[in-house]
Amino acid sequence: MNRHGQVDSGWAARRWAGWRAVLLALLVGGKAWGGEPAEDFLAAWLAAQQELKTWTAEFTQTRTLKALAEPLRTPGRLWFAAPDRFRWELGDPPQTIALRRTNELLVIYPKLKRAERYPLSADGGEPWREALALMDAGFPSSRADFEARFRLVSLVESNGLATIRLEPRRPGARRFLKEIRLTLRAADRSPVAHELSFADGSVQRNDFTYAVANQPIEAARFEPALPADFTVVEPLQP
Repeated sequence: MNRHGQVDSGWAARRWAGWRAVLLALLVGGKAWGGEPAEDFLAAWLAAQQELKTWTAEFTQTRTLKALAEPLRTPGRLWFAAPDRFRWELGDPPQTIALRRTNELLVIYPKLKRAERYPLSADGGEPWREALALMDAGFPSSRADFEARFRLVSLVESNGLATIRLEPRRPGARRFLKEIRLTLRAADRSPVAHELSFADGSVQRNDFTYAVANQPIEAARFEPALPADFTVVEPLQP
């Protein structure tokens, strides 16, 4: 796979890319659903998630921004382990690494020798916390949890692909995100692409390749060994 792509050079752009890499989400369009009833398809997809233990893939991230004439494309890799561990690497070599564990999010910037730690266990209504919950959208743990977070807008089919359009239910999440689209293969309901439309008019799409499900992932993948010369900060601390 060709891993060449562009990455913003500025600190602000790299940080924004890191946040968006972390906000895992979804989809695309077609004609009205022509296969099984939409409710049955959605129920079967949610049920299938209970059997998903791990998932890894490579992806190409395409970011469309109003300020740029051409989209930015960057390669990356993703690891997921149920129920809630993620590792995203954006760029080759990685420019941003985002690790989500049960009670913590760690965003690492290797070139800057910097890492930012965000607690996920504390209660709070901050918009960033609501938006981070969206990273679970592609791997829902239960139907009740999924429906508490998202409203189904439509389910359509085109050329063997099923597209689920969603809106965040929580106002805090909608401050960041207008719509989420998840593209699945209709035959086996496996992820093909995630697309996010942000409130500022920008769009981010992740197209997945070389996906592998339910193969062991070493625990160290989710436990970063930061070099001694890295600076670790907690931006939300007073």
